[in-house]
Amino acid sequence: MTMGLLYDTYRVMKGQTGLRGWLVIICDLLFWASCIFLVFGTLLRVNDGIVRVYLFLGMGIGAWFYFALLHSFYIKWFLRLINLVKAIYRFIVRLIQVIVIKPIIFIYKTIIALVVAVVLFLWKVATFAYSLILKLVTPIGKQSAKLSKQIYSGSKKKGAGILSRLAKLFKRKRHKKKDDDDEDEDKIE
Repeated sequence: MTMGLLYDTYRVMKGQTGLRGWLVIICDLLFWASCIFLVFGTLLRVNDGIVRVYLFLGMGIGAWFYFALLHSFYIKWFLRLINLVKAIYRFIVRLIQVIVIKPIIFIYKTIIALVVAVVLFLWKVATFAYSLILKLVTPIGKQSAKLSKQIYSGSKKKGAGILSRLAKLFKRKRHKKKDDDDEDEDKIE
């Protein structure tokens, strides 16, 4: 009966997991090897490993009894148990998603959105300040360049005019002084 129960358990699990190809062959070999070890291990403990005909008769009657009476009940019960375990698993996964993962994702997205918003805001403020400073400084720079050219050219002209006036003035003073000195000399003589 135990071997029949294990066989049905293996068949249902194989169907639920969807094993294919070489994996099925390997799992089948492992199942039958474990059944052999189960039977001979039980024989070693029960009757020192002596194989008799009544052992095969007992195994056959047990297998017939299981497949005739308990097979359909066990498969229905085991499938319900598997579905219950799947439902509990889905519930736990969904609960973890709702309680843990979605809030973490929400917090992560909120933080990223805030960082992006702050960076964009600071970028806009910086570009606005730069353009404002540029607008304020550029006309001054253009005007100062024009003004400095005007001052330089005007001062060059005015400076030349002032120098020529000063030269004329000093020449007059020299001439005048010379004239005054000549007059003083004339008076002294």
